Amino acid sequence: MKFSAVFCVTSSLLFALMLNSRAEAHDLRLLTGVDKDTFIQTTGIDDFVPPSPDTNYESLWIAGIRTDFIATGEDTNERYTLAQFYVPPQAAVPPHIHRREDEWFYVLDGKVSLQVENQTINGTSGTLVFGPRDHVHSFGNFGTEPATMLAVWTPSGIEELFREIGDPVTPTDPFTPPEISNVPKLLAAAPRYGIEFVAPGNNNPTPVPEASSALGVLAFGAFCAISILKRKPNSLVGSQQLALKLHKTVQTDH
Repeated sequence: MKFSAVFCVTSSLLFALMLNSRAEAHDLRLLTGVDKDTFIQTTGIDDFVPPSPDTNYESLWIAGIRTDFIATGEDTNERYTLAQFYVPPQAAVPPHIHRREDEWFYVLDGKVSLQVENQTINGTSGTLVFGPRDHVHSFGNFGTEPATMLAVWTPSGIEELFREIGDPVTPTDPFTPPEISNVPKLLAAAPRYGIEFVAPGNNNPTPVPEASSALGVLAFGAFCAISILKRKPNSLVGSQQLALKLHKTVQTDH
């Protein structure tokens, strides 16, 4: 009887620790010193060939930032969209939340300030930052030199928003954004694509679900232990069934 009770509590603790470990992994925000191969492996894209000046990309200005689409949903079976950002000095994207896609940022050159929830990261070459859906994030170049970085969205689809409100890049002057910003158009169209802009400082991230699952497992384990202790000494078979039920329940939830 005591062994079965201890088994339930111990199993619950082990599963809770496992779920908490997954939550911490999900909460990972930053990698530094990332090379090309690690970027490809971490973000799950097929490949990445550095853009060259003579490559003809679909290029649009969004909020004063040039977006060069390297791969869109049409190319990746809608698994992801890959683009390069050219971020002029003092260009920035306001804080916002994606409800449909996760986002990766990989700094190639220059310095970019990135913020995920309340964590501010001064990104330089090789910095890789994860911006999960349902979490507030933003970025900007507040220095005096331009910066470039890659963005990966999984799944694809955000390119449709960019195509709707973006301004074409002039081939003769690809480094000068339009004089009139399209931020008002962006704010108006974004909700149709599952994107919400928020006031600076109004970070209201959705809790990571794995943490709440861990608490549920602990509660269930405590319930099993109490039930076993209340049983008669000859109820070993029943206690084994409860332990098996705990195991199956965790597997189903997991």
